[in-house]
Amino acid sequence: MFLSSYFTRTSLFTFVLLPLFFLLAPLDRAEATELKVGERLTYDLRWEFISAGQASLEILPDTDIKGKSAKHFRLSAKSNQFIDWFYKVRDRIDSYVAKDFSRTLYYTQDQQEGSFRRNIQLLFDWARKEVQFINFNKKAKPVGLMETAFDPLGIMYAFRAIEKIEVGKAYELPVTDGRKMVMGHVEVLRKETIRVGGREYSCYVVVPELKHIGGVFKKSPKAKIEIWFTDDERRIPVRLKSKVVVGSFMGDLQSQKP
Repeated sequence: MFLSSYFTRTSLFTFVLLPLFFLLAPLDRAEATELKVGERLTYDLRWEFISAGQASLEILPDTDIKGKSAKHFRLSAKSNQFIDWFYKVRDRIDSYVAKDFSRTLYYTQDQQEGSFRRNIQLLFDWARKEVQFINFNKKAKPVGLMETAFDPLGIMYAFRAIEKIEVGKAYELPVTDGRKMVMGHVEVLRKETIRVGGREYSCYVVVPELKHIGGVFKKSPKAKIEIWFTDDERRIPVRLKSKVVVGSFMGDLQSQKP
């Protein structure tokens, strides 16, 4: 069925994570907005009109990575009982980003989607400017890094840390999944007020470039992903929406703490 095909090709994990190569402009460190430890954002996920599961984004306490202080971000996603019958999803990503938001220091991904499993680490060696992709202890050839780079989850928090963004402006920055390093783009299309969970939010509508994303996005000539970030200092993503050949997939903010 279409729903099974959608999860197989792009997965609950892929959508909630945001586009794999969601990119932005270099940060103004002096104006970076502080992201508060303890924040937890929970989302309801839907394919068309079918409830598909739930995801959460968390800011965990700072930690130490090879002697360097790092911010710790986590994304968790799971399918609901209905979806579990034919395509169970249990995913978790942990991103460790330098406190000044200059680069990613470490990344892990534990992915269970149906019979498909991955247990990934990205080992960043900034002295050599290399990142190594490891899946179940199987090491891939290291990939060269640019002067700065983020992982797919860390990049979203780096965007939130920018104090000033402008409608109509395109942003870019290097990002890696450990297997390739790309320079991509994202555009802030407009400001818009939307209603989510019975509450109105004034938002920036952000559209990332899709040319580096494979799977169902590559097979959908008119594929599109939009993310609604609040226009206040927290820059919270309240809605995520993709449109591909098999239909629309959406994640709406259900709750937030604090």
